[in-house]
Amino acid sequence: MYLVLKHSHTLSAALSLLVTLAWAAFAWNGAKAGSSVAGKLRAIYVANRAITGIAGITGLAVTFVGPWREFIYPYLGLAAFVVHGIFAATSKRAFGGGNDSRLRLALLAQIAALLVASALMATKFA
Repeated sequence: MYLVLKHSHTLSAALSLLVTLAWAAFAWNGAKAGSSVAGKLRAIYVANRAITGIAGITGLAVTFVGPWREFIYPYLGLAAFVVHGIFAATSKRAFGGGNDSRLRLALLAQIAALLVASALMATKFA
C-alpha cells in the first residue's frame, strides 16, 4: 500500500510541476495579449489545481502510512502546497484584471514553490 501511494504521489507531483509550467507559459503569453482566462486557459488552470490537490492528498496519505510523521519533509511539502495555492489564485485574479507585474510575480513564485519543494523532496533520499 505504501509503495502505491508513494509512486502515485511522485507521479502527481511531477505532473503538477509540468501543468504549473504550462499554466505559467500560457498565462505569461496571454498577459501580453490582454485576454481573459477562458477556454483552454481555464482548463489548464483547473487541471493545475486538481493535479496539485491530488499530489497534496497523496502526500498526506504517504505521511500517515509511511515512516515520515517525525520528519520535516511532509510539513515542507504542506507549506509548498499552501504557497502554491495562494499564488495560483493570485495569478488567476491578476490575469483577469490585466495586472502584468502582479501576474508574473505570482507565476514565478508559484513555480519557485514547486521547484524548492521538489529539490527538498529529492534530497531526502540522497
